[in-house]
Amino acid sequence: MKNSNYIIGFIILFFVGTVSSQTEGSFIFLESGLINSFAIDAEGNFHTFEKINAIGYYGKYDNDGQLLQQKIKICTPSDTSYSPFGKMYLHNNYLLFAWSSDSLKDGGQITYRKYIRIYNLNTQNFVAEFTINATFFEEFSLAFLSDTLFAITYRVQYLPGVDTRDSGVYCRIMSVSGRYLTSEIPIEMGENIVYPKLLNIPESNSLICFYNSTDGIYGKYIDQNGVPLDSSFFVATEKNLRFFYHAIVKQNQIAIVFWNSSHDVRLQWLDAGGNLIGSPLFMANLATNSEYFQFLITEEDDNILLYDSYDGEFPRISTQISDMNGILIRGPSFISNESFYYSDLYNFSSPVAVKDTIYYIGWGSRNGESEDSWISRFQVNDIPNQLTINDVPSDYKIILDQNSPNPFNNETVIPFSIPENMQINLSLYNCLGQKVKNIFTGPAKQGEHRIKLMADDIPSGVYYYQLRTDKELITKKCLLLK
Repeated sequence: MKNSNYIIGFIILFFVGTVSSQTEGSFIFLESGLINSFAIDAEGNFHTFEKINAIGYYGKYDNDGQLLQQKIKICTPSDTSYSPFGKMYLHNNYLLFAWSSDSLKDGGQITYRKYIRIYNLNTQNFVAEFTINATFFEEFSLAFLSDTLFAITYRVQYLPGVDTRDSGVYCRIMSVSGRYLTSEIPIEMGENIVYPKLLNIPESNSLICFYNSTDGIYGKYIDQNGVPLDSSFFVATEKNLRFFYHAIVKQNQIAIVFWNSSHDVRLQWLDAGGNLIGSPLFMANLATNSEYFQFLITEEDDNILLYDSYDGEFPRISTQISDMNGILIRGPSFISNESFYYSDLYNFSSPVAVKDTIYYIGWGSRNGESEDSWISRFQVNDIPNQLTINDVPSDYKIILDQNSPNPFNNETVIPFSIPENMQINLSLYNCLGQKVKNIFTGPAKQGEHRIKLMADDIPSGVYYYQLRTDKELITKKCLLLK
């Protein structure tokens, strides 16, 4: 199952559970301003869409961050308001750059446009340009149909005197040679039809346009000419479902990762026909002030969840890794360098997996004053296991053992055993019965587990740790001495 997905957004997140370990990845500081988007070619070179002094550039670097050729200007502000959040797509020998002008004044009115420029890596020149009237830059998606054809979907909002088209999501088929192969085709209409995401489904020789509505996420099949084939089908809904979600194709299956206002991140699988495979799988619970998250699937079927967390008062980047059933395998773990004053995950470009190496864009400050953006990388196998598992007989009961050491200073290990795969919650309470820390929440496999509790932010005293499942509630006492 292969992953090819590029997603836009901005992230400031942190995990509710304890991020109790650290893996320092390596950093590639490029000679650039703000890196909007990046891709990695077969030779391991980086291709970037950068913003330097309000001008968009294309840069090509080797794997160590050395510039390989002079940067090429993609777009300038001129009389437009160039959005700093551009997208870049690498497909065979073509690079597609997409950006937005969302405040172009035309006769006193504000209009909204998107621009696409196509660059041929073989001939090293621009071969096509497109201008598209669309409302919101972040609500734009692109999928390739062949070596030279691609489809785009975008959202339009009716604005009196500015845009008289009906509100909703539209589609067009285009060629890298610069031709519009179809007119603008309505996909789904309505003011609440937002955040379209377009996926090419090779097994069905069609596309799926996913979108978010007031009551959940839906999908609609589109043929190779951009024409809707059927009525919309339901994907996922929860109480207070948030708009932001990811959609990824893995061979003949589709992964939809979404979250709700309780910040539960869930994974829903679909087959190539749009049929649900089981129920949504719980993956993680993020912090209450989280805005976005990032997700990808590796060739080895590891689900990688990236998010911003906090190390004390400073933002840090963290990750956790689960299997295809949402079972936690590794992490959560910090992956940004502690020498940074702060670092955030920059979400205007999706992470990229090359074998067992994960690349992503970080953004932050090394001195508390100036800000940088950079490309970071870490090895999947370098993320430590937080739950170490041993097989146990199936007749085992749920057991919560005494933490060790006890008393403890700042950190201790809590052992427990469960007789089957199940959802668990392990939390710490004070003597007044007040919850002071969520140690772990999520699915766990049958067997023996050991979870590390970090208490550097908790004062000395008597505490109670509690293991909660849908079948049992067990509590043990511990003593923290500093």
